[in-house]
Amino acid sequence: MNEFDPQNIRRTLGIVFPAGSAWEDTIKAIRSGCQKLGYEFRLFTYNWDDREDELKEIAKAEKLCGAMILYPGGTGESVEHIQQKSRSYPLVLFDLYIIGRKCNLVTTDHFQGAYSLVQTLINKRCRKFAILDSQWKNSSIRLRISGYIQALEDHHLSYELINVSENQLQTLDFDAILDPGCTWLHKAPEN
Repeated sequence: MNEFDPQNIRRTLGIVFPAGSAWEDTIKAIRSGCQKLGYEFRLFTYNWDDREDELKEIAKAEKLCGAMILYPGGTGESVEHIQQKSRSYPLVLFDLYIIGRKCNLVTTDHFQGAYSLVQTLINKRCRKFAILDSQWKNSSIRLRISGYIQALEDHHLSYELINVSENQLQTLDFDAILDPGCTWLHKAPEN
């Protein structure tokens, strides 16, 4: 195939993300990067709670695009799926890091960020910590939790892993409540 042929799917990048406005800025940045490099950009969105819809959009992207960026939800979180795809297909993982797997990725260092956050709270004299047990178990959240725990262990501080409802949050007696999934961020107690 002539890689400079504008009809060539190898010059098209597909991005497969959940539908919604939360990723608008990220998608704009990816679209802009594609245009600057002379690549066509195609967006494929799926319903966050519908695994079949996600798989359908991934299959479309695979057929119509030369490479793909996956969001780290459902399939994007499947190590087996990623290993299978990355053997024969150019793939970039967005905000997802798989330990022991060499992949192209764009990700935040969630472990170090979480470690630094706890370090800052300790410097502000927090000593009694709770970690909210997140309903989400993706790699970002696992890395944040391990960063929290490592910082607490390095300072010989204990913590409680808790699972609370929204109305219980106001009654908790901790110096700091660490929320790896940002579940209650907008409902957190003032202090």
